[in-house]
Amino acid sequence: MNDEELLEIVRTGVERRNCDYKAPKAWDETDKKSCCQLVKDILALANSGGGSLVIGVDDDTKQAVGLTDPQVRSFEVTRVSQFVNQYASPPVHLTIRRVTDRGKTCVLIQVALFSTTPHICQKDFPGVLERAALYVRTANKESARVTDPHDMSAVIEGAVRRRADTLLREIEVVLRGGGHQRPRAADDHGFLREAVDAQGRFAELVSERGWAFPSEAGFEEVLCHPRVFRQGRFSLPSMRPALGDAVRGVRASWLGHLSHDAGITYATPDGIETFFNRRLGDDGVEFWQCRASGLFFQRSRMAEDFYGPEKGYAHPIMSIWRMLYRVADAAGFVGNLHGALACEADEPVRLRIVVSGCRHRKLVSFKFDCPLGDTYVCRVDTVRVERWLTVPEWKARRTPLSVEIAQEILRQFNCDRVADDTLAEEIEKYVSGRS
Repeated sequence: MNDEELLEIVRTGVERRNCDYKAPKAWDETDKKSCCQLVKDILALANSGGGSLVIGVDDDTKQAVGLTDPQVRSFEVTRVSQFVNQYASPPVHLTIRRVTDRGKTCVLIQVALFSTTPHICQKDFPGVLERAALYVRTANKESARVTDPHDMSAVIEGAVRRRADTLLREIEVVLRGGGHQRPRAADDHGFLREAVDAQGRFAELVSERGWAFPSEAGFEEVLCHPRVFRQGRFSLPSMRPALGDAVRGVRASWLGHLSHDAGITYATPDGIETFFNRRLGDDGVEFWQCRASGLFFQRSRMAEDFYGPEKGYAHPIMSIWRMLYRVADAAGFVGNLHGALACEADEPVRLRIVVSGCRHRKLVSFKFDCPLGDTYVCRVDTVRVERWLTVPEWKARRTPLSVEIAQEILRQFNCDRVADDTLAEEIEKYVSGRS
């Protein structure tokens, strides 16, 4: 959503959207009752088509009275999500934006509609939340537990419809041969040229610092872009808040991170760029570019390369769980970024994940309950996986898509022993901050 649409929610949300207004208050986990009241509203919105909570509006007049800067900063998306998802099963996906109306700054919590399964409250809080309750928005704009058979029937019908829509999309992908319509040659060439430029820029910055990578070094890349290539499609003022939204929607600090240090994150002639060394004393390099065309390119040195013989690893390794988390972050990021850039809902967006330096790299677990042994070793130099999906699909199917992509990478390491359910459970724990 752009700023004008967000401002419309603040001013007219009650009449036009599934929206609720809340008087000014900071997010404070020590005031658990107030936080749980907000959890109840979030669960109800997620089960009733999704919607928005506006913090900083007078309950009676519905006029923005605003929040102080400390109050605004207290609504940090990871902090709020972690608290909310202690009570939600499956986890609720939400984003948090700040919106200024006539000089008054409000916080807008946007709650996504459940993917295929309604959200059940999984913990009690006296007088506010009940374990095993299903909350919905009532006709008089209140959040309440489902007790009426008609309300329950509506929720069930919605879940069935969502599952049917997901199945139909998957069937459509199969019938199309595995993906959305590919871009025209001109579009493909434009994004390819920018991706090659970004790779060259990475090499240039590394060379300027005099770094030399060992021959067995591993690198990870994330690339995403919409189907249609158009230079100058998005402006720099719109790109910064879009990146901010995308980053707040994932747990990764490496993906699209906007540093306040102008020596790390800075404007380029055609977008925004970040380059830094995440590890003092060696070449743990992180780099990304976001272009005005909508292309995002990220490249980083594999963190596992710093687990050498002193930690018991004689050969290069890849952690199955760290790989899974990066895939889940990338799948969440692509939907958040291109949704915030306001790409058309029916325009496919590409995500490509590349891991290089894989030959003879061994898969490891780091988890006592999932040992892997020494047999899962990659025999190819580079692993590539890509998908074309619309923004709504990326957002609605983040977990199953992440599982699908992760399994494709695992097969390149000759590993097929980790169940989809195990991966999905770990992703949900990671996304909700419980891993």
